[in-house]
Amino acid sequence: MAGSRPAAVSRRRFITSTVGAAGMICMQTTDLSADIAAFRRAGVEVPFLIQDKTPREERVPRQTTHANRVTGIGAVTVAVSDLPGVRSWYAGALKQPVQDIERADLDGAGARFVIGPHVFEFVTPNRSTGPLADWLQARGPSPCGATLTTASGRTGPLDEKKALARVALV
Repeated sequence: MAGSRPAAVSRRRFITSTVGAAGMICMQTTDLSADIAAFRRAGVEVPFLIQDKTPREERVPRQTTHANRVTGIGAVTVAVSDLPGVRSWYAGALKQPVQDIERADLDGAGARFVIGPHVFEFVTPNRSTGPLADWLQARGPSPCGATLTTASGRTGPLDEKKALARVALV
């Protein structure tokens, strides 16, 4: 897929995510103006922008290893109620094909996009009851899970009660 994305999009790096109709995603970009234009052409409102000019070495601690040996984010799963809208927005802005997914563990289905080195899954419930439907009812459209890459050799789900979402080591 790397060859099918514009250069600026392929260099984006995931920073964090927050609630919103499309699971609003905050990213680092190499061409802010071009990326804003791409999302607007795809019909995505860009409600606010933050340009952080602080050098990375001042924002990120020098110690970047952790006792749990997590090395990064593998995938972020976002619960959405408007999957057709989200599919259209991201496919249009990223200029890449949509990969349809089924998430039996969530009783949902959705769309997967690769943004830089990260995977984003936007999922909607298959039924009006179940884990994903319950999440949307309680929290609205928002990130509901993630996988974290690790060098520890330990894989599998973490304690959902402590993480407050579905988090797994891969």
